[in-house]
Amino acid sequence: MRYPFVTLTGRSGAGKTTVVRALQELGFSEAVSTTTREPRTGETERDYTFVDQETFRSIDYENEFLEVVEFSGNRYGITRNEIYEKTQHAPTLIVVDGHGAEQILDRYESDGPLYRVFLDVSLSTSCDRLNGRGDTPEQVGKRLSHDADLFGAWKQEIDWDLMIYNQDLLQTVHTISAFVRPGE
Repeated sequence: MRYPFVTLTGRSGAGKTTVVRALQELGFSEAVSTTTREPRTGETERDYTFVDQETFRSIDYENEFLEVVEFSGNRYGITRNEIYEKTQHAPTLIVVDGHGAEQILDRYESDGPLYRVFLDVSLSTSCDRLNGRGDTPEQVGKRLSHDADLFGAWKQEIDWDLMIYNQDLLQTVHTISAFVRPGE
């Protein structure tokens, strides 16, 4: 039997990474995405597998990705093997956008459950969090513009297993944990 695989989606600044870190303290695992973007200050291979465009295309050509998305000229994807390995040991989380959540639903083949979770926050909270993590004003503007175009539609069009307004970290983490691991 496999542990659950959980996709976590939400606008920029919704607290996805913070929620993942808190759930890891409760025994959840995080799948590591492969990306062509440059690492941010302090990021390591624990956060992403950083590759060049040619390597990414090669992995994609071999149909090894469960999902592939492009944002701001960079590509992101999660490999089938990463999920296979991680779900053998613990409930596994991945942060993806709405397109990624849909791709994973279409391509995921496993004997373990798949849950799609949507985190939401107010626009002002999103903006404050993006500014607080050191994004440039240009990056914040791009992300907010991107989110305005997509997240309203994804929130309505995708059949989410769980939707949470993330105002309180502890409550959000408890809700997700209880949903994924009922009775624990």
